[in-house]
Amino acid sequence: MTRAIAPMRGFFANPALILAILVSAGLQLAVVSLPVAREVFDVHEGVADAWLQILGLSLIPVTVIELIKMVRYGFR
Repeated sequence: MTRAIAPMRGFFANPALILAILVSAGLQLAVVSLPVAREVFDVHEGVADAWLQILGLSLIPVTVIELIKMVRYGFR
């Protein structure tokens, strides 16, 4: 099995993963956007305002993992 960093393989090389990410993001957006879902999950309205911060923080683990792979397996 060969290992490759995301830019080498292409970000869209795994369609199932892309679909899972989109479905997950859609569900999260529905929970903070739909009044019924906000009530069920006890989410306050102000959460929607923090989406940029949430998005930025969620990219940290992906970036760190890809950097570790680049260092470990080379920059080829």
